[in-house]
Amino acid sequence: MKTKHIKKIILFIPIFSFLYLSNVESKEMPNFFKSANTYRDNFYRFYIPQHTNIKKWISFFTSDKGKKIVRAWIKSSRQHSYFIKQSIKKRNMPLVLSYLPMIESGFYVHAHSSANAIGYWQFIKTTAKRFNLKVTYWLDERKNIHKSTKAALNYLEILHRRFKKWDLALAAYNMGENRLAKFIKKYKTNDYWELINKPDFPKETKNYIPKLVAIGLLLQQSQFYGLKINKTSYKQKKFNYISVTGGTSLSKLAKNLNIKSSYLKKINPELRQFKIPRYIKSYAIRIPPKSFKTIENYFEK
Repeated sequence: MKTKHIKKIILFIPIFSFLYLSNVESKEMPNFFKSANTYRDNFYRFYIPQHTNIKKWISFFTSDKGKKIVRAWIKSSRQHSYFIKQSIKKRNMPLVLSYLPMIESGFYVHAHSSANAIGYWQFIKTTAKRFNLKVTYWLDERKNIHKSTKAALNYLEILHRRFKKWDLALAAYNMGENRLAKFIKKYKTNDYWELINKPDFPKETKNYIPKLVAIGLLLQQSQFYGLKINKTSYKQKKFNYISVTGGTSLSKLAKNLNIKSSYLKKINPELRQFKIPRYIKSYAIRIPPKSFKTIENYFEK
């Protein structure tokens, strides 16, 4: 899922950027990784060695440039991180998965890769269709945080059942499950940390998990690395949901709510047009809380 340059580059590092970390000095990992640790094991649920790739990513994320990017990621994630973490907890999956949208898209809903993967979780059309995400002229549910998160977690669960290990499930999510299976068969090992030493293993996937481990470690051990995070400044915006019928005009609805139609579309990014398609019986629209009081006027007309 390589990500091309986007205007809002501050929101995330393009996935291919790790290819240029070869000259970054490695930074040591804390004792958190050097001994048995129940919390760590539950958070990641896969073996993590003292690997050079992890250390280099830690070094980058703790540089001045890296810290700015991490803070931007945190700020971008504030709206949805709680929902994602709760969804993961309900499924008893490793919590490090909650940071996956950071390295996939920087939590930028309009992130668009060179492979035409879109959204927080970077689904291509075929995978989106496989997990019942609508991608049509009217809708692109890869940009719906609730539906795309459900699809991503469903996919990760399937990958975990197939490969039996969370690091391999993540690798498969990045490079494709059949492609990973071929490498496992070719080299007769299901050890991710062995596979990444093979010369023909994809460069992106070689750094995909080290990057995720590094960001998880940094945010879980931010004081150790001197990263100050003012969480109080990252307040979650609250919205209400209303159900509207097919054929509803967003422009008319926005006018009645006393908000700009462009803003209504912005907070409902999966809607590609300014109208709900007529073939949909009803659709849940996100609206600002203050607008909820005026919505009755719209339905009474």
